[in-house]
Amino acid sequence: MTSWPKDNAKVIDDSTPNLGALHDDETKMNIKKDVIKNKWELCDYTTDIADDEAVVEILPDSLVLKIFGYLDTANLCCGVRPTCRHWYELSYDRSLWRLLDVSESAVTDAELLMLLDTVKDQVQEINLGRCSALTDVGFVHAGITCTKLRKLHVNNTQISDEGLSALVHKYPHLRQISVYMCPCLSSIYAHLSKLNYLEEFVNPYLGMDDPPEDFITGLSGILGNCTRLRVLVIDECPSLTDDALEQIAQQCPLLAKLQLVGSMNVTDDGLVAFSKGCLSLLSLNVAMTTIGDHAIAEITTRCRSLQNLTISGAARITDRGLAAVGRHCASLRCLVVNDSFVTPSSVTDTGISAIARGCRQLRYLEICYCQHVGDTSVVLLARCCPLLEKLHVMGSEGVTDVTLQAVAETCPRFSCLVAQSCPGITDVGITALLTKCRQLEVVDVARCTNVKSFGEILVESPSRLSVLDVSMCEAIGGAALQQMAEWSPGLDHLFMHGCVEVDDDGVRALVQRCSILQHLELSVLPSQRSLVTDVGLGHIATHCKHLQQLNIRGNCYVTEAGLLLLLTKCVALRRLFLTVGAGTELEEDSIFQLVEAARGRCEALLTGTGAPDARNANFRFPPLAKTLYCQKNENVMDFGLY
Repeated sequence: MTSWPKDNAKVIDDSTPNLGALHDDETKMNIKKDVIKNKWELCDYTTDIADDEAVVEILPDSLVLKIFGYLDTANLCCGVRPTCRHWYELSYDRSLWRLLDVSESAVTDAELLMLLDTVKDQVQEINLGRCSALTDVGFVHAGITCTKLRKLHVNNTQISDEGLSALVHKYPHLRQISVYMCPCLSSIYAHLSKLNYLEEFVNPYLGMDDPPEDFITGLSGILGNCTRLRVLVIDECPSLTDDALEQIAQQCPLLAKLQLVGSMNVTDDGLVAFSKGCLSLLSLNVAMTTIGDHAIAEITTRCRSLQNLTISGAARITDRGLAAVGRHCASLRCLVVNDSFVTPSSVTDTGISAIARGCRQLRYLEICYCQHVGDTSVVLLARCCPLLEKLHVMGSEGVTDVTLQAVAETCPRFSCLVAQSCPGITDVGITALLTKCRQLEVVDVARCTNVKSFGEILVESPSRLSVLDVSMCEAIGGAALQQMAEWSPGLDHLFMHGCVEVDDDGVRALVQRCSILQHLELSVLPSQRSLVTDVGLGHIATHCKHLQQLNIRGNCYVTEAGLLLLLTKCVALRRLFLTVGAGTELEEDSIFQLVEAARGRCEALLTGTGAPDARNANFRFPPLAKTLYCQKNENVMDFGLY
């Protein structure tokens, strides 16, 4: 039995691992691979670890803090701190509190003030977005000053003009502030114009149907004082004109990023005038605008350091514009040329080939739904751009296995493929990537109906693959799951919606190897019947201790017994999606009682399935460890973080 200091508070259930199992050589090696990923030489794993010694006790604080750095605010406060006195002290380390993120939570003013008081000397960025329970009391936090605060997000909240004015007066050195979609604000410009150190500005009326008529006047006042501005986002702004864009260039000569998505009244003339004043531009997004080839040619001639370009839905930009990019922007890293359906793309293989020949530093390419782009240009790009890391070709029917094989042969750093709805992609191309791209982390081939297995992957060491989406690849079954589990034990996100061949045996083969899964989707269409039963849920409950989200909609054979086991054993589970009512073994009323009994307070939402007398139930609840801790400590604040 593990011994703990008397002053430690620890939640223990029957899922606590048997530390004596660490004597097993294979287990030791798994720990070494999982924990020492960055080549830390911590200890000699050839010696036995005593039964009463926890694994974390042999790790230095620097590595424990590195691990804690991946946790959100809720888990730091309610998961780490109650564990033991040493972790309680580590949880206040300066390195963990550069960002305080309680966005989209029910945190109250009193709880926020309590949090801020503990991290006021460390926090550099605070995100309060969508915190509907907060008032000006929390936003202003009188009596508490975060001395290093530089970034603040209060978008989609009820902050008032008085609250914003107090914040601006309190933190005049803010570099970034997000205040869009705040209905209680009426004089945003007067407040933000006082922030002379502002480096990033996002249209505060983003998403609003009727922005004020004086938007450009107010924006000019802000930009006139914020001469250090580096990032400007003015999406969906009908009042933005060519004259205004020229004035922006005069006021903000250091601008590095300009985003004008959906601002339809900006023409080529405006962007050309802008390019004359902002020669250090690094990123340009003109998606869904009327910008054409002339403006692209002019701006690439002057702004030759351009690294990121997005022209999705800009139908007037053709192969001529991309040819200019290829001639002048040798440093281009990212190109996004997606078809928007509303305004079909005019880009063809000719334009992408020009990019391939001229932009050999390219790392990221998106050509989703571009029907005139295929293997010819993308293969050339793979051969000319060996640094390519990410490729998105969703819905591009001209892209086939030939492209994937070229990427596998020539791009050793390749890490991400998104190729949904590409009928030309099969097992052959996917197997080539999995075998040769040792940095591969994400593969999304949903609705690629010709992907049926993963072939024979001839590699000795496990891959780095962490995200796999094979939704609607209906031929994927237990054998394919076993192949992938053997090769990718590090999977943490797996999406298999509509894969009707997956059964309990396939689930067992998967979870026995992929024990760190966090998101798992095994749902089927309303017209289909899932083969997963309580036995499959039992395997998930036994092996997936880190599972946070599970979708089993279409669950015809799951009963309350299997569901109770899952809720009890998967202590980190926060989201659960299932079907109740007709065609299932689960009754609506009894399921709600069972969930409440097992996990306490939770949010629940019922939606239609398209079938009579059956509904989808969506549950959101805190991890079991936090629930138990709050039950044992009635006076503890739960911070509303879930």
